[in-house]
Amino acid sequence: MKRRRTEILIETDRTIVYAGPAPGRRLWCARCAAEAYVVSAFEAARLAGVAPSEVFRWAEDGLLHTHFTPQGVLQVCVESLPLRAADRADGRGPTPSEE
Repeated sequence: MKRRRTEILIETDRTIVYAGPAPGRRLWCARCAAEAYVVSAFEAARLAGVAPSEVFRWAEDGLLHTHFTPQGVLQVCVESLPLRAADRADGRGPTPSEE
């Protein structure tokens, strides 16, 4: 008996829904050329579903829109952040071509 294989492709758009106060604060993001919410690297990791070290690596690689506070704390533009690593086929987060 021959086996049949069926593949189903599901395409989705990402939507960020926040319950409660707005995440972080709104700042001008030069790379977005718009005002956007920025969050700490730790909050960005929580939103993306990855470890904070992964967010820092993405930031170092220039894959995220980042800002620094006067105290030197890294902040990430939410618009440049994937919701979770599973959103990408290779699980490695955003790529420069996605900006």
